[in-house]
Amino acid sequence: MTTRRFTLLILLAVLLLMLFGAALVYLLVGRSGTTPTLPEPSSSPEATQTATRGIPLGPQLPTQQESVPLDSASPATGITATSPPPTSSPTAVPPSATVTTTPPPALCSLLDLRFISTTSTVSRWRLENRGSQPMEIARIETSWPQSNDAIFNAFLDGKVIWSGEDLVPPTIMTTWFGQPEDRQLRGAVSLEFFYGTQAAASGYDLLVHFSNGCEVAATS
Repeated sequence: MTTRRFTLLILLAVLLLMLFGAALVYLLVGRSGTTPTLPEPSSSPEATQTATRGIPLGPQLPTQQESVPLDSASPATGITATSPPPTSSPTAVPPSATVTTTPPPALCSLLDLRFISTTSTVSRWRLENRGSQPMEIARIETSWPQSNDAIFNAFLDGKVIWSGEDLVPPTIMTTWFGQPEDRQLRGAVSLEFFYGTQAAASGYDLLVHFSNGCEVAATS
């Protein structure tokens, strides 16, 4: 009988606690005037990016393609697209005129060239400027017999003005030895050429150009 009473007392105490809790909830709701609601699930991108297995997903791709201006840099290639420059018709450039020095005929007529002789391995010419102003030799063209083997030197008034080795005629001399003054012609001087073997008695052609445009020629 005692155990049954003890059980009833426990049940009565539980009921009283439940009633007390219900009354306490009723009082709290009545004071606030609002009904508590559970929070709704979040629909933000951060919430949707969490997979069912708890693995975070990557960033969402844009749904619409943005237009990129032409002058902006492409993030994929790093190349800046620019608009082509306006085309224009090229301007024709006239060809440059060739300047030719034309000396007075009276000045060139004061020059004289004639063949003298051959001695051993040398051919000798007489070159004369009868004017009062010196003339500077700029180019010498000479054709000589192949039997002379080769040409090595040119002398003007005893001074070497050209030194080299040419095995096949004709020979053109434009690179000089010595000073420019050594090639200036005043009065009558000897012009000599030194060969590799005995110089032939004839078969020579000589053309001498001067820096003022004059030239003089002779044959033997």
